[in-house]
Amino acid sequence: MKLVQKKLKIIVADPCYDHKGLSTPVIPLGAGLVAAHTKKEFPEFDVDVFKAVTPLIKEIKNNPPDIIGLTNYLWNNNLSITVAEIAKKANPNVLIVFGGPEIEKNPKDFIFNKKKYELVDIFVQHEGEVAFVNLIRKFIEKNYKKRDLIDSVSQLGNCFVLGKEEIISGPNLHRIEDLDYTPSPYLLGMFDKFLSDPGYMPMIQTNRGCPFSCTFCQEGQEYFNKVRRHSLKFVQEELNYISKKVRPDAGLWITDSNWAMYKWDEDIADHISSLQKNIGWPRELITSTGKAQLERIDRIAKKLNNSMFISNSVQSMDVNVLKDIKRKNLSPKELEKNKESLKTIRQEPEIIVPLPNETKKTFFEGINKLLDSSSKQRFAVFQALVLTNTEMAHESQIKKFGLKIKYKQHWNLYGRIDGKFICEVERVVCQTNTMSKDDYLDCRAYAMLLDSILRFEPISEIFRLLESHSVKNSSFASLLFRNINNAPSGVKTCIQKFKDDLDKEMLDSEEEVLNYMKKNEEKFSLGISGGGNLRYSNMLWIDHFEDTLNHILETMRILLKDKKNVQGEINNIEKFLKFVYADRLNSETPKVVSEKFDYDILDWAKSNHNSSLSNFKKSIVYNFLRTKVSNLEALTIWQDFGFKLDKAKKDKPVGFDTRLYISKLRRDVQRQ
Repeated sequence: MKLVQKKLKIIVADPCYDHKGLSTPVIPLGAGLVAAHTKKEFPEFDVDVFKAVTPLIKEIKNNPPDIIGLTNYLWNNNLSITVAEIAKKANPNVLIVFGGPEIEKNPKDFIFNKKKYELVDIFVQHEGEVAFVNLIRKFIEKNYKKRDLIDSVSQLGNCFVLGKEEIISGPNLHRIEDLDYTPSPYLLGMFDKFLSDPGYMPMIQTNRGCPFSCTFCQEGQEYFNKVRRHSLKFVQEELNYISKKVRPDAGLWITDSNWAMYKWDEDIADHISSLQKNIGWPRELITSTGKAQLERIDRIAKKLNNSMFISNSVQSMDVNVLKDIKRKNLSPKELEKNKESLKTIRQEPEIIVPLPNETKKTFFEGINKLLDSSSKQRFAVFQALVLTNTEMAHESQIKKFGLKIKYKQHWNLYGRIDGKFICEVERVVCQTNTMSKDDYLDCRAYAMLLDSILRFEPISEIFRLLESHSVKNSSFASLLFRNINNAPSGVKTCIQKFKDDLDKEMLDSEEEVLNYMKKNEEKFSLGISGGGNLRYSNMLWIDHFEDTLNHILETMRILLKDKKNVQGEINNIEKFLKFVYADRLNSETPKVVSEKFDYDILDWAKSNHNSSLSNFKKSIVYNFLRTKVSNLEALTIWQDFGFKLDKAKKDKPVGFDTRLYISKLRRDVQRQ
């Protein structure tokens, strides 16, 4: 049979929402690697990579592809299905290929999946570079006849199709041993359009795989357990190329599962450090740091001028929970050995709740232990997700730990695409046989409260004063939460509304979520609903500033009431904070206010963390000066965070370089 020669147009896309800015503002590395490998094997074909959905749809309509490969993650699964529908209308003969971690080879509900993915011709599970190229070769061999290609799926590695009543699949391909085998999409120029766009952050991968077997993670599968890596030369060339194309103030995302844990990461860090010194890029690194070799992680963080967080993704601090989820964290011995060094490094531990065997008591004990471990601490607390292709999604695990599963919208990812309303949906755990739903809501509310007092340190002077009197951070935070029922009404209302919103957004099916979101689309668009942690941790300060500050000050007084000779320090710190935030408490306050203090609080704030305020006792007068942002109205601050709130009012162009976190709303303080 004579083969037809045809120049194929191929699109590989990692679609993201873009009607309110990019929902995932990073360069589409996974899609780009598949596209780069395809271009390497078929240089004569037109191969392009897309991310933002609007230009992707425009390209599909103007120049319909012959083949389209679409990624499937938790944050774009339904969006990819919608893009596939549009591609099918533009070219009824288009070959539609889906890949990514949300592709499930053995779905529990075959009929549901068959209907949901009815337009998808072939699925690729696991690594896609070689599988996608093999698929194209077979497509050419079959003279571009889709039916013949689909009938040959048993010969295609890592591929499967949804048959009439069953899954039909090919063999598993061996993973790529040498990652340099796939060319860099950066060096091929395939990402130039993203590098020139300030909306995208560069992303690289220096190694692939994870040696750990966490039951909640898609990389916990045995398939991913062996780590493969790029050569140092490959990574250096990519970084050099990016550095010449990107703006200096851009960040860098390293998507390795355990960055800075391996010896070779130090060589990469040395190269990044040299780029920082020579051109100032990257100013920030986003990474998921390793679960071992803390000394090396600490060393690398310092090499990079603390431009990265140590993510320290503990997920839980309870040994029984860790055992049940097959999780290995940094050892207590490593943490203790590096305790003093870590105090100067930014950390943002990640925690998941509710996990199997976790209780409200163990959650609070764990987060409080972390809270006391470092002065530069913030937390990222996530609801437990039941991801496809994970051990925790198995029916045996669900039954064993009494996981009650609900569905909810994922991270406010929704919108109208080509006239159709769509929304991303996640499966979540709302209770287990060791944690009730009410306990879960209390855990999330405590985490939200911590975020409000830790993020960008709005009340750093209070933490400093408590620390100088040997009062633990956890003692302060715990009492702040325990006394919510005695707090001013604004604080109580905010905490309760946070829990109520979390509860009512958890529904029984994906269809219910879609209907709920469609019905409440305007409320979510305005920011009246949704927003989660970001919305409520800021609501305490923006809408209930006086109540929040008074509750904090009262908690400080209770904790210090038995300390000797501390009343003067308490009074001065309270007065200082009320003048610093004078515009948040009273909009009629004069532009400049002068006030006498008994301590030099400014000098004390610059001293060592355990310095006593009593050592800075002196009579001093401070001037508190209004700034261009200290007296902004609440709506402007909300709009800076992306919450419009009032459809009758136009969005105000805020125009600030970074978000107006509460600590930025202080007045300037000068000595008289």
